[in-house]
Amino acid sequence: LVEGEMAGQRFEPTPEQSFILLSVFGWKRKKNGKRRFTVVDLEVARKFGKTTFLAMLGLFGLIGDGEQRSQVYSGGTTKDQAAICFDIARLMAENSPQLSQRLDILTRSMTHITSASFFKYMASDTKKLDGFNPHFAILDEVHAYKTNEMYEIFKSGMVSRAEPLIFMITTAGFYKEWWYYKTQRRHLLRVLNGEAEDDSIFGIIWTLDDGDDWQDPKVWRKAIPSIGYNITYDAIAERVKEAINKPSDRNNILTKQFNIWTDGIETWIPGEKWRSFYVPEPELKGLQCYGGVDLSYIRDITAYTLCFILPNGKKYLKHRFFVPYDTAQRRQEPTGVPYMS
Repeated sequence: LVEGEMAGQRFEPTPEQSFILLSVFGWKRKKNGKRRFTVVDLEVARKFGKTTFLAMLGLFGLIGDGEQRSQVYSGGTTKDQAAICFDIARLMAENSPQLSQRLDILTRSMTHITSASFFKYMASDTKKLDGFNPHFAILDEVHAYKTNEMYEIFKSGMVSRAEPLIFMITTAGFYKEWWYYKTQRRHLLRVLNGEAEDDSIFGIIWTLDDGDDWQDPKVWRKAIPSIGYNITYDAIAERVKEAINKPSDRNNILTKQFNIWTDGIETWIPGEKWRSFYVPEPELKGLQCYGGVDLSYIRDITAYTLCFILPNGKKYLKHRFFVPYDTAQRRQEPTGVPYMS
């Protein structure tokens, strides 16, 4: 390990990390002895040790997988993002007497001298892909991938490899209209729920179940399996207290600590408070009413609101929103808002 108080100590996988390693690298096909899984898709909360875990896996793909001229890549939407995992792996190798004498370690690449294998990082905007034949690819924080471009670059380049592996890992995010949530995660959920068959993908989503109270410590382990190992209950309790006292920060805490997808980083009005205002529609006929309209110009939504003055002095609001039918589908695709419903 190369960071924090644990720097200098050996990497010891937690039980859930061991389960992943055993499943992915130990499950072989009878017909040829090759790995069953070619894609790993994991969704975990913060403090899982994602980057360290991925860096260790990258080094295994480079030197421990028995592959001649193995090409291992750490990918990302930008070079800075792609370099994070590689830099941790490079520091691990430099600090290991066993690895440092077997590898030619440079700032942007590592080469296993005996097998001519190498480990590099690359971003989705990389144009030069001469001799591109990846054996092992690492994609970190895929919730931030707007498109499948990076995934497809690796997937299409692996067709000639005997045991290729794409290893994706992420914490939940806020952008449900982007590629990972909209496409990849939906496919994983269908596989996990038995609605689709794809025995080449290994996936786990650690999160709370519908109806769980995120303030209840009894359910925290569902989303944070490593709680008690590299993160304490007290630390999570502090974050929960912060979410209760600062509703505007709640979405960010729920997303990053409990791996719950939300629709925005900030919360203006908590959902439970908004829902508590609901009342059945009263008798409105004959009541004093004011109307307001905000007309759209080109791309805006036309909004129309009626405000009824109730006998008890309170106000009852009815809202209507409109977009042209022929543009509703185009609006729905990039935003995920169900305009066509």
